Formats: sequence, C-alpha cells, structure tokens
Amino acid sequence: MPILLPVLDLKPGMCVAKHIEYNCRYLLPGGHFLTGDDITNLQEKIPGRMIYIFDPLLDEVVDFYNDSYDEGACYQVRGYLTKILQKVDGLIQSQVSLSAENLAGMEHTVRDLVHFLVDNPAVLAVLKQSKSWDSFMQEHSASVFYLSMLIGNTLQNYLRGGRETGPGISLAPLAAASFLHDLGMISIEELYKKNGPLTDEEKQMIREHPENGASMLPSSIDPLIRQIVRQHHENQDGSGYPEGRKGKEMHFFARIIRVADAFCAATAQKRYQRAKSPLQALHEMVFGTYRRFYDPIILKIFASFLQPFPIGAKLKLGNGQQAIVTHHNPKNPFAPEIIVAFDSNGFPIGRGSLETPFYLGERSDITVQSFGEEDLSYINHMPDQEKLSAEEEKETKRYFTEMFDLVYP
Repeated sequence: MPILLPVLDLKPGMCVAKHIEYNCRYLLPGGHFLTGDDITNLQEKIPGRMIYIFDPLLDEVVDFYNDSYDEGACYQVRGYLTKILQKVDGLIQSQVSLSAENLAGMEHTVRDLVHFLVDNPAVLAVLKQSKSWDSFMQEHSASVFYLSMLIGNTLQNYLRGGRETGPGISLAPLAAASFLHDLGMISIEELYKKNGPLTDEEKQMIREHPENGASMLPSSIDPLIRQIVRQHHENQDGSGYPEGRKGKEMHFFARIIRVADAFCAATAQKRYQRAKSPLQALHEMVFGTYRRFYDPIILKIFASFLQPFPIGAKLKLGNGQQAIVTHHNPKNPFAPEIIVAFDSNGFPIGRGSLETPFYLGERSDITVQSFGEEDLSYINHMPDQEKLSAEEEKETKRYFTEMFDLVYP
C-alpha cells in the first residue's frame, strides 16, 4: 500500500502510486517518477493536496489494509447516482413537479443500489469529493446516500448478531429518503454559494426545506419516505426542526440520515467556510457539544466503520519521528494502527530497525502531532467513548428489532 504525502513533501524520483487528477483531468499517471518540474507544477496547481507515493520497503514488510475494494464500491455507487440526481435537479429547476412517473425509474435505480450495497458491503467508508459534479446538492445527496446505506447495512448485521443468514431488513425507504432528503433545498441552492452569513429570512427558508421537500413528493409515494424526509433535521435532544421531535419520536431511518447529513455537510467545501477534515468532524460529533443532536447508538455504529485516517497517511509524532497508518481501528477510529517508519530527520528507518505496528495510544512514549498541516495534538488526551452496558445493549437491540418488525412485519 502506498503512503500519502503532502505535495510540499514530494521529492524528485518518487513514484506516483495513483493517477493525480485536477479539474477532471489527469495531471500525472500512476507509475510516473516525479521530476523537479512535475513537483513545481503540482505545488502551483494543488498545493494542499495529498498524493499517494510508492514505498517499496514498507510494502514488503508491512501488511497494510487494502482499501481499494471500498473505494471501488464508493465510486460505483456515486456513478449510479449521478444521472438520477441530475434528473431530479433538472425537474425542480424547470418547475416540473415530481410525479409517480418521474420517480418510477429512480425507484428502480435505488433498488439496484440497495442490492449492490448489500451484496458488496464496504468495510470502511471512503468519501471522495469530485469536482465533476454539477452542483453541491448532487455531491451532497450522493454522499449522504452512501453513508446512510452503510449505517443501515451495519445495523442490519448488528441485529442479526453476526449471523450470515436470517431475515433481512428492507432498506428501500432509507435509500429513497436519503437521496431525496434535501429535495426542498434544490430551489434555494444558491444560498450555498453565498459569501458571508445568512439573513434571518434565509435561515427560515432553510428551516422550511424538510417540510417543503416532503410536500414535493407525489401522493403515491410510500408515506414512510415522506415521514423520513420531513424528520431528517430533528435532533435527539428535541432542538431540531421542523417539529422539535426528540429521541424515539423520530423514525430511526431519519436519525441515520441526520448523522450522515451532518458529517457530509461538515466535510464539504463551502465558499465562505473551509471544510473540516473527516477526523475533526467525527471528533466534534462524538465528543463535542453537538453530540447531543445525534442518536448515540447510530453515532457509535457510524464511528465503527468511518475511516478518518486514510491508509498510508504519514503522521508526524511528538518526538519528531513519522509514522504511517497501516490499519483502521473499528473499536476506536481515533487510534489507528501505525508503524514508525521515519526518523526525526525524515529519513526512512532501516528494515532491521523497524518495530512492529501498534495502535496509537498503546504506548505512552508515542503521541501524534500533525497530519499534513492539520494539528492533531487534541486526540492525545481524549475521553473514552462510553460503552453500553449489557442491559442497554439488550434494550437497544429490542427497540430497533421491534421498530423494523412494525414497519416490515
């Protein structure tokens, strides 16, 4: 598995591991050996990007997790959604109402996507931002759909207790609602392009979008989908909108979308606000003041498969050495498995001196300082994530099982 380096750390002679893209065009192909001119060009065009570079020694001695399967599933899902979301966007912008006929082909696409994700469960979430999408809403809806379905599939496995066989859970309403959840935002999408804060009137327009989106759906659509779209901005503590519902007053599919929607919004690049890194967004959702907005069980499930540290990421440690991320840690996403691979001067540690990989936090002498330009020192002293008691886990599984049985007997 190649390592991930900031453009500013590239050196002549390094071999590019994956195609480097910029504005939907290849700048350099995978397998290309960098020259000084290549590096200058990359630093001018994409100074803040991370680039995958081959490291023959580490590939030979370290068993990296291979995330190419997960990445492929992500790209395929997003590719399926491109045309369908463009169709929805076009209908709304041209003031054409969504009818049962308009949605017929979309429902088939959603059904196919559900089957694809069930048959090809990505172990970890791999989010890719693509500038080839026509609008922020299309990008956002595809990401929310993808993460919502991963949460749904993970929850499905949780209810089965690890059994490979047994009755399945219909995720079709979750699928449909997750890609239609922001239908009411399409007509006011220009607000995403506004420089500066929103006015009170504009804020009210946004607060009305769940209700507006639900009312735009045809009368023939499953009422559950309409309910989920209407509730996807309600909060666990009752502080959300439009009705101020809380906890179990919200359908659990709406609570799934709430988590996926919040994460995707936080990590999206906006004109007036810099995108948060996946690590920062997840940390704020799990430990920050906004954690009260989200269902704690769904948030725990989400954190179990999200990969905030890319495999191959090069982390600067507190002692000046540098470590490479080799595996995700499903028990604690903030403590991936790493191997210390470079000394304090930036030189590779020889094969004979390499120590075995270990999880971040297992050794008191190792702390993390940064990844690229991002300060990561805050993750060295984090509270433990709360664990469910046996009784709480039993109650949670009983509640979710009964809800699924109620909706789909």
